[in-house]
Amino acid sequence: MPNHIECCSKPILDYVIREIPKCVVNIMGQYRAQYKAYNYKEINRHPTSEEMKEVKSYAEKLGILFKPVS
Repeated sequence: MPNHIECCSKPILDYVIREIPKCVVNIMGQYRAQYKAYNYKEINRHPTSEEMKEVKSYAEKLGILFKPVS
Protein backbone atom coordinates (compact mmCIF):
# COMPACT_ATOMS: atom_id res chain seq x y z
CA MET A 1 0.00 0.00 0.00
CA PRO A 2 1.45 3.41 -0.84
CA ASN A 3 3.00 5.36 2.04
CA HIS A 4 2.70 2.39 4.40
CA ILE A 5 6.16 0.82 4.31
CA GLU A 6 7.40 1.63 7.81
CA CYS A 7 4.06 1.25 9.59
CA CYS A 8 2.69 -1.79 7.75
CA SER A 9 4.85 -3.57 5.16
CA LYS A 10 8.01 -3.92 7.26
CA PRO A 11 6.21 -4.96 10.47
CA ILE A 12 4.27 -7.59 8.51
CA LEU A 13 7.50 -8.95 7.03
CA ASP A 14 9.05 -8.96 10.53
CA TYR A 15 6.07 -11.00 11.75
CA VAL A 16 6.33 -13.44 8.84
CA ILE A 17 10.03 -14.18 9.37
CA ARG A 18 9.53 -14.54 13.12
CA GLU A 19 6.33 -16.64 13.13
CA ILE A 20 6.22 -18.46 9.77
CA PRO A 21 9.77 -18.30 8.38
CA LYS A 22 9.27 -20.88 5.62
CA CYS A 23 6.26 -19.06 4.19
CA VAL A 24 6.57 -17.78 0.63
CA VAL A 25 5.28 -14.21 0.33
CA ASN A 26 3.93 -12.44 -2.75
CA ILE A 27 5.09 -8.83 -2.87
CA MET A 28 2.59 -7.15 -5.12
CA GLY A 29 2.43 -3.68 -6.62
CA GLN A 30 -1.17 -4.11 -7.72
CA TYR A 31 -2.82 -1.93 -5.07
CA ARG A 32 -5.70 0.15 -6.40
CA ALA A 33 -7.51 2.83 -4.48
CA GLN A 34 -11.15 1.83 -4.08
CA TYR A 35 -14.28 3.31 -2.55
CA LYS A 36 -13.38 6.09 -0.10
CA ALA A 37 -9.63 5.67 -0.54
CA TYR A 38 -9.97 8.15 -3.39
CA ASN A 39 -10.54 10.82 -0.75
CA TYR A 40 -7.05 10.32 0.74
CA LYS A 41 -4.16 11.66 -1.32
CA GLU A 42 -1.59 9.51 0.49
CA ILE A 43 -3.21 6.23 -0.65
CA ASN A 44 -4.95 7.35 -3.85
CA ARG A 45 -2.20 5.96 -6.10
CA HIS A 46 -0.24 2.83 -6.98
CA PRO A 47 2.92 2.08 -4.99
CA THR A 48 5.96 3.67 -6.62
CA SER A 49 8.80 1.57 -7.99
CA GLU A 50 10.96 2.96 -5.17
CA GLU A 51 8.45 1.77 -2.56
CA MET A 52 8.33 -1.68 -4.14
CA LYS A 53 12.12 -1.84 -4.30
CA GLU A 54 12.39 -0.90 -0.61
CA VAL A 55 9.95 -3.62 0.47
CA LYS A 56 11.65 -6.26 -1.72
CA SER A 57 15.08 -5.26 -0.38
CA TYR A 58 13.81 -5.51 3.19
CA ALA A 59 12.34 -8.97 2.51
CA GLU A 60 15.68 -10.09 1.04
CA LYS A 61 17.56 -8.68 4.04
CA LEU A 62 15.33 -10.70 6.38
CA GLY A 63 15.78 -13.85 4.31
CA ILE A 64 12.12 -14.09 3.36
CA LEU A 65 11.26 -16.22 0.36
CA PHE A 66 9.22 -14.02 -1.91
CA LYS A 67 7.88 -14.00 -5.39
CA PRO A 68 7.49 -10.61 -7.05
CA VAL A 69 4.13 -10.23 -8.76
CA SER A 70 3.51 -7.38 -11.18
